[in-house]
Amino acid sequence: MINAFEKHCQEANRFIKNLAMQLGTPDDTDHAVRVLRCVFIALRRTLIPDESLHIISQLPLVLKGIYVDGWDINEPLCEAQTFDEFLFDIRNNTETSAGSDFANDELARKKITVIFNALKEFVSEGELDHVRDDLPKEIAELV
Repeated sequence: MINAFEKHCQEANRFIKNLAMQLGTPDDTDHAVRVLRCVFIALRRTLIPDESLHIISQLPLVLKGIYVDGWDINEPLCEAQTFDEFLFDIRNNTETSAGSDFANDELARKKITVIFNALKEFVSEGELDHVRDDLPKEIAELV
């Protein structure tokens, strides 16, 4: 069992290190995890739970944990219809650094796009098409 756990940890570490590099902060994996969590929180608040479960089913174990950490599946959905509203939701979630991690709108757009691009490693194009269909147009353009 330990070997399986170590495998999951190695996979998550590799993904996070790669994500940190893509975000332009190769020495700050904590930043990468915070940004990932913030996008996951906003995404699960925007998508119907069924769609979130389809995404989760394709993620590796540790990323599944990050996605669902603190999630109340019965929480009302955010009604963000624009990128600005989606970004507002990200900036005002439970991550204490969300406001500063996403302070600049242009950089925030880039970070969100990096997260979605990185998820393509695990989430099928068909599932990402479903996500795009379920998101408002301005947000779907980032996927």
